[in-house]
Amino acid sequence: MTTTSSSSEARDRDSAGRTETAAANAPDVSRTWFDYRLPLSIIVLNVIGLVALVFLVGWHGVSRTDLAIFVSMYFLGMLGVEVGLHRYFSHRSFEATPPLRLALAIVGAMAGQGSPLVWATTHRKHHRFSDGSSDPHSPMPRGPGLAGILTGLWHAHFG
Repeated sequence: MTTTSSSSEARDRDSAGRTETAAANAPDVSRTWFDYRLPLSIIVLNVIGLVALVFLVGWHGVSRTDLAIFVSMYFLGMLGVEVGLHRYFSHRSFEATPPLRLALAIVGAMAGQGSPLVWATTHRKHHRFSDGSSDPHSPMPRGPGLAGILTGLWHAHFG
């Protein structure tokens, strides 16, 4: 016996054929204002750091050592997110020894995007429900007008 699904259900299927109702079986990762402390503190600390940078560069200048540290830390952060959090912890694209896993977790956490477990869980949910209402990164408007667009933008960046 075959059953047919409604057109709206068919529209809400992801690439693997799962419907959005599968989101009900997914773990609850809804966030409260309390959960935004880390992203907001990172934004505030970056603004404070930028102001301090302007004063320090104006007062002391920039040395080769300063530039080397900046480039090294930036590279480590990118490596931690792309290789560690994304390719290893989210997709398990390669096998890693325990010391390498630890190093990838540390440099991934240095990027300030949350713990490897939370990052990988959120990213896997993003792939499962891509561009649907359960997608934690979907920038779809969340209401009418500019307020809905800004709410969608906030949701896409902070979940």
